[in-house]
Amino acid sequence: MNNSPMLWQEFLKYMPKGSLLAGGAVVDFVFGHLAKDFDIFVNKNAVMAELPGNWKYVPPVDMVAHLAEYDIEAKDGTNPILAVEDFDVDLAGTIYRVQRITLNCDPIDHIKSFDHSLTLGVFGPSGLKVSGKVFKSMQTKTVELLNNKRPEKSMLRAQRKIIKLDPEEQNMWAFKGW
Repeated sequence: MNNSPMLWQEFLKYMPKGSLLAGGAVVDFVFGHLAKDFDIFVNKNAVMAELPGNWKYVPPVDMVAHLAEYDIEAKDGTNPILAVEDFDVDLAGTIYRVQRITLNCDPIDHIKSFDHSLTLGVFGPSGLKVSGKVFKSMQTKTVELLNNKRPEKSMLRAQRKIIKLDPEEQNMWAFKGW
């Protein structure tokens, strides 16, 4: 269960109703790669259940740098991310890094504002959904900027994803919208 919907269901069963697992882990799964971590988006108004003992909170080494990574801006000018908590989850001796990202908006609204085309995958109660933009990016080797609020950070994130998904041809990729 290195990276699959079965694994994601295991994580989501401890999250509030309406929570979604989205981003890089979903795209990694679609293209047969292991995930670095698993981002779960929850609404601040959701009732948080107590996590089981195999979920260990991992405090960030540098809280300022950690929060700066998530300094984003929604269409209304606010940062929709209120908190990012890292957990190491032990499932049958394998440790998975899960990030619970608490939002001041509906998770699906936040996901619609993701910054580049290689992040557009989501898993939740209605199943697995991956945007056609992900497949188009892989086919054309072009990453599309979707949210121009922080293009430098978006470029770095996109480059890390390209190195993972296509290491042999990483220098062949183009960037659209930057």
